[in-house]
Amino acid sequence: MNRLYFSLFFLIFFLVLSFKPVYADSSYVLPYPSFMPGNSLYKARLLLEYVQEFWYFGNLSQFEYVRKQSDKYLVEAKTLFEYKQYLLGVPALKKSDAYFIQEETHLMEAKKQAKDIKQKELTRKLQAQKHTEVLLSLLPLVPKDFHWNPEKEESTYLALHDEIKEAVKIRKL
Repeated sequence: MNRLYFSLFFLIFFLVLSFKPVYADSSYVLPYPSFMPGNSLYKARLLLEYVQEFWYFGNLSQFEYVRKQSDKYLVEAKTLFEYKQYLLGVPALKKSDAYFIQEETHLMEAKKQAKDIKQKELTRKLQAQKHTEVLLSLLPLVPKDFHWNPEKEESTYLALHDEIKEAVKIRKL
């Protein structure tokens, strides 16, 4: 019986010592990546996004839509960059940038209509911080520039670090 208590005490002691708290840099959470380019359902997702765009009425609702799209395309770009799919990652990053810029337009329109946008502005600041954190974490993972030379087409040059730094600059609030 004493052996059982000793074993249980030792197990609990070991578990308590091995516990390490995890601290998040930002309280803003990005979505899980959806269908990626190359998946047969990716084009269906793009069609659904196009239809959904007309479903959101009002500036605050449109703000939420473009915020979610900006997040989704940032996660897509991050995933593609991690898998060295730079030709697909750069357009996704540019889409995320375009949606992020649209957020400001919808917030200013809502402000002109005397709507309370304080919570939305706070959300946007947290979003900008999280996006910047993700983008800066990509810099060590991607090469400074990338040349793609397909066999029977013109080559493509991508200044990846410049693209990422431009995206960070867009998110400075």
